[in-house]
Parts: sequence; structure tokens; C-alpha cells
Amino acid sequence: MKKIIVFLSVLTSHLLYSQSSCSYSGGASSVNYSAACASAATISSLSVTNMGVNDKFTFNWPLVVTISGNASFDFSGSNQEVIIPDGVTVNVSGNMTLTGSNSAKGLTVKGTLNVGGNLTLTNNVSITSDASGGLITVGGTFTTGNNSTCADCSSSQPQIVAGTCSGEASICSNVLPVELLKFQGEYLNNQILLNWQTISERNASVFVVETSTDNSSFNEVKSIKAFGNTETITNYETSLSDFKGAVLYVRLKMVDIDGKFEYSDVIAVYKENYTAFVYPNPFQNEINIYSQNSNKLLSIRLNDFEGRLVHEELIGENSGIYSFSTSKFDNGLYILELIYEDGHIEPIKVTK
Repeated sequence: MKKIIVFLSVLTSHLLYSQSSCSYSGGASSVNYSAACASAATISSLSVTNMGVNDKFTFNWPLVVTISGNASFDFSGSNQEVIIPDGVTVNVSGNMTLTGSNSAKGLTVKGTLNVGGNLTLTNNVSITSDASGGLITVGGTFTTGNNSTCADCSSSQPQIVAGTCSGEASICSNVLPVELLKFQGEYLNNQILLNWQTISERNASVFVVETSTDNSSFNEVKSIKAFGNTETITNYETSLSDFKGAVLYVRLKMVDIDGKFEYSDVIAVYKENYTAFVYPNPFQNEINIYSQNSNKLLSIRLNDFEGRLVHEELIGENSGIYSFSTSKFDNGLYILELIYEDGHIEPIKVTK
């Protein structure tokens, strides 16, 4: 069903709740962020103290939390843990500090933790994870205290990117050298134009461009020398020759002078124009899809994050605005698949 919608009213009607600050003093049990901070999507600061033995502070909801100032966790007991689950992103604009004592504490990052300032772990606060990995980025200095460990850092679980690192060598030796701000590609005049930006580099050596036609088997096609060491934004660009097929998958292999490396996300470069805008995201009672493509949008599928189909609908139009009701769906993370007449499938991550 087509609808004409005023974009401003759609966006303002779905703003998430914000509050000035959040302070939580622990009791006898673990606590979720949604209960401690009233599910606020944005707060000015966070302070957590007096957690009990074996207690956990879990960022469960919303899926994106923004702390515009500092975050601090002061744990005086034993076996306490701060948990960022898979699918959750916590953005701290200022500094983040976890203060330990003489017993083990943990920072478990299965999702994403972005700290704009400094991240400091004091005595016995260790980084933990599982096979799902995770990502920690630190704009300033990542400081680790006595007896801090990261058992899985050597296998990039979680990945850690920081401007500088000081403290335990077992952790700092696995901090990655490049913080990538963006990576983009475009098909123009029978060639692929690539550009990317780094926020900071530490002992970076080279960017290796790798391509694939099936998003599975990648080949090295070009190397670009890195700036090396910098705390400012650095721009890179290069071009690749034409390719067979409708889509080329591209990733960057970012290598430092010691041979350690990490991969960027994979981007897809299309010869045809696939452009769709999905809103609101996060959604509540409906999802709207605005499509203006040369290829016909044939159908849509909505899958939950475990891959189960929860909604499917035929479209069969070239361009326009399409809406479908989502009021019956549970809160969580979903993958919306836009399926085009030529067989191309465009996956988009959406959240309720």
C-alpha cells in the first residue's frame, strides 16, 4: 500500500527517551541498564557503585546507548562484570573508567563499545568475551592496570582499536593500529572508485585491497602505503578496473609494521542503481520503504536475528513508498531483505 508521509513527523514521533544523568548504587542482585536508567537512549553521564558479589551490569536495552559525558564503574566486591551483549552498541563521548580492587572483575564486550576519550581498567579488571567476539574503539588512551588480562585478544575477540595503549603488554600487543572512519565504493565510468578515512594510525604499514565476486573467496588486487602514525583524519583513494557480473565485494586488509592485521567490513559495489531508504529505524508500529530504482523491487522479507522468517510481502512496483504493519512483532533486531526482479537481495538491519 502506497502512502505519502511527511518525513519530519515520522522522525519526531519516534524519538527515543533521554535523561540528564544516571547513577546506580548496587544492592544484592544484578541489574540491567533498562531498569537502572529507565531505558534512556541518551544520558549525560553514568555512575555505577556498590555492586554485590558476582553481580552483573548489562546493557540490555535500547540497542544503542549514548553517554555524552563520562561513565564510571566502581566495584569493591568480587567477580563483578559489565556486559555489552551482541547487537548492542554503547557510545561514551568522554572517558570510561572501571575501578577494581584485589579480586577479579570483567568487561565483556560481545557488541560494540566506542569511547571517545580514555578507557581505563584498574587492578584486576580484565577483558572477557566468547566466540561471538566484539569491538572496542578508544579515541584517546587505553590504560590497563595490574593483573588485567584479555584471554581472547590474540584471536581478535574482541577487536581493540585505540589511539595509544599503556599498561599490560599482553593486551597492548593486540591493540590494532588503524581506526577506520569510513570505507566507500562507487561504480563510475567503467571503473570502481574506492575511498576511505582513518581517524588515527599507530605503526600502520599498508592497506591491501581485496575483492570477491561471491563474498566468500577474496583475492588481493592492490596495496596502498599507509601514513604510519597520526592522530588526525587521513584520506585515501584508489581505483580498480571493471569487473564481470553485477556486483563486486571489496574489503581492506589493514596491516601494521609487525605484520598484525585486521579486516574492514565488506562493501558491495553495484553496476546497477540499488537505492532504498527504510524509516523509521528503530521502528514501532510500521516500517516504510522508499525505493527509487531502475530494477523492479519484487518483494520484501523480514527475518529475526536468528534467521526465522516473520513477514513476507510481494511488491511489484518500480518506485514509491511501501508500508507494512509491525505492531505484532517483539522488540529486537531484524534483517529486512529487499528482493529485486533481477535476483539482487539487499539486506538492511532494523530494530524495534
